[in-house]
Amino acid sequence: MHSEALLDEAPLEKGIVGVITKVKSAEQILRQSIEEILNEIEGELNAKMKEFNDSLFDESRKAPNLKFKAYNSYTFETPDDTGTGSNYRGWLFMIWLYYSALHYRQ
Repeated sequence: MHSEALLDEAPLEKGIVGVITKVKSAEQILRQSIEEILNEIEGELNAKMKEFNDSLFDESRKAPNLKFKAYNSYTFETPDDTGTGSNYRGWLFMIWLYYSALHYRQ
C-alpha cells in the first residue's frame, strides 16, 4: 500500500516541478524584457540630453548621463563634473525632456 501512495504522488510532484520551472522561466524573460526596455530608454534620454547640451554650449561640455542599474535604481550625473551648476543643468535637462514628452502626447 505504501508503494501505491508513492505512485499517486509522482504526477503531483512532476506537476509542481513543472509549474516552478515555468515560473522561473517567466521571471527570467521578464527580467530580460525590463533590462532591454530600460537600456532603450536610457539610450534615448542620453542621446537627447547630449543633443540639447551641444545646442546650448559652444565649448565642449559633457552632457549629463543617466544609467539604470535596475528598474528601481539609477545614477544621474555629469561625467567628470560634480559641481552644483552641472547638477542643476542635468535636472533642468530632465525637466525639459519631461515637458517635451508631454507636449508630443497632446
